[in-house]
Parts: sequence; structure tokens; C-alpha cells
Amino acid sequence: MHLDGRIHSIKDNSILRKVVLDIGQRIPQQSSHQLFEKWEKIYDYNKALPDSSKITVLGIDKNFDDNSRKLSRDSIMTLNFKRIISKGHLENEKFYGLFGYAHVLQEGYGENNFRPFAERIKSFTKKNSIKSFVCYNLDSEVYLPENDQFPAPEDHKLSILNDDGPIMLVKGINDLRELTDTNSVTIFDLDNTDSPYKKNQYLGGIKVNFFGSDVITKSPDVFTTDVLQYVFLIRNSKALEPIETTANSI
Repeated sequence: MHLDGRIHSIKDNSILRKVVLDIGQRIPQQSSHQLFEKWEKIYDYNKALPDSSKITVLGIDKNFDDNSRKLSRDSIMTLNFKRIISKGHLENEKFYGLFGYAHVLQEGYGENNFRPFAERIKSFTKKNSIKSFVCYNLDSEVYLPENDQFPAPEDHKLSILNDDGPIMLVKGINDLRELTDTNSVTIFDLDNTDSPYKKNQYLGGIKVNFFGSDVITKSPDVFTTDVLQYVFLIRNSKALEPIETTANSI
């Protein structure tokens, strides 16, 4: 597995811990003990794979401290992705990426028709070669360190950022509530045969109240499955735990 450009044949948790802590400087809500465990498990899984099937981690994100460029973050990620594919002759490989919600939608949104990373990839790939999975939460907590946009409680755990309001609202989310149990994670294939989501915009965006902007396409000709194809509905999830609080167990 590649971390910071090097291949490590021996597991070194101190390197992984540093990576997770560094992520906290850029995406603080992801820097957690659970993220550490995720990559530790991926490392173990990868070690058991034959060389021809091993996972390689590729970094395409921009430097958050680089203010010299006029390009958007999504534009820079797209350019980096194209360059990596071309340089490594990876045109026929399969890729998995984990990005924030606003980056994985396959159509532009907002007043200025912002073009997300996934929409940019879709424009230069073969039809149906990209699938977007999004996560929606109900009755759950989130870990959210204090930031300029939203105040956080002392323990940085919030239960008011679920997708049935009051701050964020996904149209049609309660249809999925009725089909799922508490304390569950369920995946829905919205692009399945005879799916109603091929003809409406339910589940296809988030309306944001009180602060921020809506993440919803403005075009009436764009339907949910043009924007995303799968939904993970997460119910009754607890907030992530900051890696600092679990340092002694790593």
C-alpha cells in the first residue's frame, strides 16, 4: 500500500497515525479512531492479496494551503486524476474514491451550477462507467469539531445534522426510514429496473437551512439517477471518536 509516496512492506502504525492526524488539519471531522481502524484493516487485507490484485492508494486532492491557483478544488482533483491515469497507463483499471457529498454528485448544482468532481469525471469516461454512492443519516450523531460556519458543543458531537431536518433535509428520506430498521445500515440501488428515481428528484440532493447553500440541481430535466445511483441509509450511528482520545490504544 502506498502512503506518502512510499511502499511499506511492514506495518508501521505510527505512520498511519500521522496520516490520520494530518487529515485532521484538512478534514477534521474525518480524523478519527475509526478512520485509523479502517486503513489498518485495508492494509491487512491488501497484504493477503496477490501482487496483481493489490490496492494502490493514489492522492489527487489539492494542497489546501496553496492559494496561488485560481482553479477550484474539484477542477484540480480532476486534472490530477487525469494526469495519474495517463502517466501510469491506468485507463482500464478500476478506481474507488471516498469524498464528501458535494464532490460525488454527477450533475452541477447551486445558483452558479457548480461542477462537482464526479460530474467532471463523468464527462470524459464511458457511459455508465462511474457510480456514485452517498450516505444519508437518520437519528445519528456526527463528530464535528468547531469551525467558522457552525458552533459545536464541548464534546463535538451533534445530533441535529441528520437528513430529515431541521438543518439538512433530503426530500423523500422518510420513504427509506419506513423500509429500514433502527441501528442498521442499508444500501439502496436507485438505478434498478422500474426505479421511480429515474423519473423524479427525490433523494437527489440536500436542502440546507439556516446556513450554507442547497446542494440540489436546478435543472428540471435531471433526475435522481442522473446525479447518483446508490444510497447508504445509516440509522442510529454514534459519532466518530477523535484519534487523540484513543492514542493509548493504538
